[in-house]
Amino acid sequence: MLNGKKILTSVAAGALLFSINAAEKKQTPKYKYTHRIKCISDSGEARHAPSRSMAAFRLAMERKADAFKLDIRYTKDQIPVLTHNDNLKSAMNWNVSLGSKTLAELKERTLKPSFGYNNEKIVSLPEVLEIIKDAPEFELDHKGYFREERFRKTLEEFGKAGISLDRVTIASWSDKVLRFMMREYPNVRRVKHIQLCYSTKKKGAVFNTFGYPETGGNQKDIVKLLLKVRDEYKLYGLNLPLRAFKQGLLTADDVKALRDAGVWVSLWNPQNAEEAKFAAEIGVDAVVTGNLKEVRPFCRIPENEDNNDKQNEVKK
Repeated sequence: MLNGKKILTSVAAGALLFSINAAEKKQTPKYKYTHRIKCISDSGEARHAPSRSMAAFRLAMERKADAFKLDIRYTKDQIPVLTHNDNLKSAMNWNVSLGSKTLAELKERTLKPSFGYNNEKIVSLPEVLEIIKDAPEFELDHKGYFREERFRKTLEEFGKAGISLDRVTIASWSDKVLRFMMREYPNVRRVKHIQLCYSTKKKGAVFNTFGYPETGGNQKDIVKLLLKVRDEYKLYGLNLPLRAFKQGLLTADDVKALRDAGVWVSLWNPQNAEEAKFAAEIGVDAVVTGNLKEVRPFCRIPENEDNNDKQNEVKK
């Protein structure tokens, strides 16, 4: 027969074990995955180093990004560099146009200091490909005014780095870019960025980039319109905004309908554990994020579940 002290000791030990197990369960997500979710690094680990810096890309390689989304613009001397906006105020605190400066002039300045990094420079495409060329895949997002010769030059840079175009996906908003790729490089995968949200300027209006009525309408029409976009550009996939799900304009059922129709679906851009958990629960194929450290744990298949990783392989 146990005495009171032993009973209390046993209860305390049991409570401690329960609290440890609860903490482990809280830290290790156990969702029922149907497929592995790819983690696409957007701008490198931009939540842990200056966006699109060598430090950010190195961190993303260390954290095993499945792919890299690369935003490209051209300098005055026709060098492709990694930046989102033509104006460099947000990236470098320099109120000038990227296209008005040579690469050498840009290298004289630093990117905005952040996360303890004070001397990071703007990065050219050849520079970044040298350190990320062993990544499984790449998403190329050509920004700015479209010129065919520039686009061809950008694709050539991948070849120089030993990266075949079957590892490259073109991800773009641009009608000109997607139609050019359909015509000149039909075998290279194409993904269209989609915007869908309630307008901040006009109450109740729906802002979107694929023909959904501004006044709203039957929500079932959204999937039909997205499939129409897929067919128009012969797309491999669609990049959907997280905000559209938060606002109730898209649902997990829409993701399933698109995937059932053969559309690869990525979600931009979850940046924390809660948003990553949501991405896993709605069943997208990939997430586009600048925070692999927090997002990636929710995208891996738990070891104790028997899932078919081949479902998320590149479609031939």
